[in-house]
Amino acid sequence: MQSIKLVWQAELIDIQAQVISLLLHLMCFMSASFLAYSTHRTLSRVLLIGGFISFLCTAILLWQADLHIQYFFIVGLFVCLFLFEDSERIAMWVTLCILGGLFLYFQIIHDFTTPINAEFTDDIATVNAIVLVLSFLVCGFWVKRQLTHQNTTTKQELIHTKKVVEAIIPMNMQANISHIANRDKSALNVVEHNYCAVLFVDFAGFTPFSLSMSDAELVSFLHRVYCEFDDIASQLDVTKIKTNGDQYIAAIGIENTKLNAYNISQLACYFSLQLQSTFAKACDNKLRLKIGIASGNVLCGIIGKLRPAFDLWGNSVNLSSRLESSAKGGEIRVCPQTMLYSKQHYAFSEEQKVELKGIGNVTSYKLLGHK
Repeated sequence: MQSIKLVWQAELIDIQAQVISLLLHLMCFMSASFLAYSTHRTLSRVLLIGGFISFLCTAILLWQADLHIQYFFIVGLFVCLFLFEDSERIAMWVTLCILGGLFLYFQIIHDFTTPINAEFTDDIATVNAIVLVLSFLVCGFWVKRQLTHQNTTTKQELIHTKKVVEAIIPMNMQANISHIANRDKSALNVVEHNYCAVLFVDFAGFTPFSLSMSDAELVSFLHRVYCEFDDIASQLDVTKIKTNGDQYIAAIGIENTKLNAYNISQLACYFSLQLQSTFAKACDNKLRLKIGIASGNVLCGIIGKLRPAFDLWGNSVNLSSRLESSAKGGEIRVCPQTMLYSKQHYAFSEEQKVELKGIGNVTSYKLLGHK
């Protein structure tokens, strides 16, 4: 608008050159705006910066009056700091040097003449100064908006990351996880629990069952079943450790350390019975669960350097796995400790001697249900 006013009111000889310059640069800026919404953002940026420099230089050289137009190069310097990515530092510094050099040239070296009526020169210079201030205000608000948006996005990503960590790592281990990136990755990040119940859950007859459906259908079935198991685990404060094919591993007493041995053992029995009931409905009794429960000392945490994953270790873990392997479809085999702490509320079979691989001959019991 300033340029149009100047062209309209001033007595310029090359008025056609002024109009053509305005139209060409207007088309350039419109093209840059159009390209900014497409995939050609680099070309859009080149047109925007090149058109900006060209317009200011052309305006100064055509008007040949000190209308403070050169100060808009400073606005360009400010904006260009936010137009380049971190990987484009060379291009950014080249652009900044060009803008800074042009400002210094037109401010210090260039000799202005004044072919315009003097009464309009002061008015237009004042208008340019006001627009310059407004430009800085707009740029400032734009930068503030960008930073606010970036901070909001960062907070949302942190919240999302926290939820992912909470879904993978037990609450009492999360404080240690925050140090993984900074600590010596060869250091041990493990916590010991004196009494926990470990459950290994497997599907009896899963191999022939899996041959009756496609891979996609099988994975969908496992996902649906495990989601139902997860819902039960969340309701009962049971910690899911991981899944391994058709095997579901969980533990009790890792997160809620206020539970005593009686609570932990009885909750393990209740959880197992709930899984059996839910699974029977999910698969229309086509498959049956076999479950092993062992209680005792457990180590849990994260080991290794790459792809950290939460896991359990200890004799109780091995015993639970072997009890599950020795169980038949529909059976829940428990160790003597679990039976002793749960027999007040749950019924068990007579003791049975079972030969377990890698462990030997051990005593186990079958959980029959509630008393």
